[in-house]
Amino acid sequence: MTKLSLQFHADRIEVLAVVSHWAQQSRFTVVAESFRPVYQARLVDRTEIPADLNPVPDRISLSVRPVNLDVSTALEYMRKNPDVLAITFGDQSNGALRETFLGAMTDDSASLADWRRLRNDLRKLMFKGASVENVITGVRVRKEAHLYTAGAKRMAEAGVSILGPTDAIKYVLD
Repeated sequence: MTKLSLQFHADRIEVLAVVSHWAQQSRFTVVAESFRPVYQARLVDRTEIPADLNPVPDRISLSVRPVNLDVSTALEYMRKNPDVLAITFGDQSNGALRETFLGAMTDDSASLADWRRLRNDLRKLMFKGASVENVITGVRVRKEAHLYTAGAKRMAEAGVSILGPTDAIKYVLD
């Protein structure tokens, strides 16, 4: 099984605009998942992204074929739809932005080719480079390959904290 992934900081609306473009261009099936308070997965009209996604879901996925929505958990969704490209949004508020994760795990060559192309297209839209600080220990390192969008940079310049998986990890974007 081939895996591909990409981690980056981005404004959710930017990501949804890219997903909308991909979905309309390639006619992918689009699913929005909400994890809380009760798990929900629903088909999304590809022509209504991002307007149809208010509030923004926790994860959005694309598929080259119809999906099975007879599921009650996120894990069950992934098991019944193993070839999807999933984008899990990082938390976003007026005060903080966390990383977004794009990933797929598939043996389907058609899906894999599409997902690699989309991942590479997304990478081309981003900027690279950040300093990462553990605010508890004060240790700071460079991550030349860290990816972020123009929207994430605008948010950082407006005072939004760009965070890692915990509040102890803070990014300073180039």
